[in-house]
Amino acid sequence: MTDQIDGILTWGFVVKLSIKNLIFILSFVLSNKAWSIPEPIVHLPPDAATEDILRYAQQHKIQLRPDLTKAVLSDIELALVYGEKNLNWLKAINAVRPEGQKLSMTNPNNRISYPISSPNKYNPQIISQKLHTLQAEMPKEMAAVIFGNAPVSSELPMAESEYLTWARKADRVYQSAARWQLMQPYLSSYEQRSQNDLRGYYQLSQVQNLDQNLSRWNSLSADQKANFSIWLANVCQNSGLGLNQCKILLNKSIKKNSVVGFKNKFWGRSFGLYKSYFQIQARQDDVQFVNKNENKLFFKDPGSLELKDFLKINLEDEWKWQDWRFKIDFQQSANVRMEFEAGSTPHVNGIAGDIITMDENTPLTEWEVGWTIRHEFGHVLGFPDCYIEFYSTEEKAMVNYQLDTTNLMCSRAGNMKQVLYDEMKRVYGH
Repeated sequence: MTDQIDGILTWGFVVKLSIKNLIFILSFVLSNKAWSIPEPIVHLPPDAATEDILRYAQQHKIQLRPDLTKAVLSDIELALVYGEKNLNWLKAINAVRPEGQKLSMTNPNNRISYPISSPNKYNPQIISQKLHTLQAEMPKEMAAVIFGNAPVSSELPMAESEYLTWARKADRVYQSAARWQLMQPYLSSYEQRSQNDLRGYYQLSQVQNLDQNLSRWNSLSADQKANFSIWLANVCQNSGLGLNQCKILLNKSIKKNSVVGFKNKFWGRSFGLYKSYFQIQARQDDVQFVNKNENKLFFKDPGSLELKDFLKINLEDEWKWQDWRFKIDFQQSANVRMEFEAGSTPHVNGIAGDIITMDENTPLTEWEVGWTIRHEFGHVLGFPDCYIEFYSTEEKAMVNYQLDTTNLMCSRAGNMKQVLYDEMKRVYGH
């Protein structure tokens, strides 16, 4: 490498800069607030548990607790205050309960999902409405503690199942308020992600004889035209065009009686985008083909029998399909490994990455941890997340959903699927 860079075009002049000068200039630019690189937008799955949201906020030093000295709190701030009281109450209850009898907001039997046909939406108005509904409907015994000044007690004021039902409802409102606080600074970035919104493609793909319906546009009802217009403009967006531009193009096609042509012009991009969420994006070099019924991955020996059992039980139990099995082969020299970091949001260092980072403070025995390692291992194999979140300027709200709520890579409610197995065989099966 030479010690200078030739041919840098700046304001019409070609200049020669030494590496040292270039580093100085970049340092100056990046230190200036007006030119600073914005932090990455929040990465939280739609069904993230409250613990995940709080962990993320703590890790990034974001304060969710509002200033209680303010004379008036907004409904968002009140939802955060009440939600924290709800969590503290649960902690007080569990503090006097033995292991095996502690209560939990989440478990395998109440996994939440947000399908594409019924997405989750949140903004200050939606959160406020949910909060007021919760205040009006919650049993008085619980409302007195969460919304009033009644003291927190380790004794349940009602049946355990009823308490958990309402505690979870309160927690959902808290989650929405916390997510809004985290997402709000990045709404412009999330607005750009609306180009990945696949609701139009999904809805149109469910219509029987779609082209026949679109070809007789003038005979459709007003409601049908309205729905088709929204969905078609959305499909157009998947090609990278702005929503208003797509609406203009669609109106021109309607006038020319060429709606089918409009759909066909953009359909391939939507189909490809949808399909990409279920495809392996990069190959993991440490996966080996054994035979048609088995693949294996070399995994760095964690040195602990507990960790080895945790990995083998979760990964080999999940990543199997019919006669096909995936085996973990522990080797000291392997690249793929698991690391622990206190307070860290579980993640992998990229698609087909080789480091799974887990939270050191969360016990391996918790169900959420078992699900998380199964999901994160999918990223090691090269699978992306198959959920979508964006800010809709039309709905003036954050919108998120999972493309397949039964798929492990989309949702906590998901498991191993045929589509995952097919991809494994396509990429690693030969």
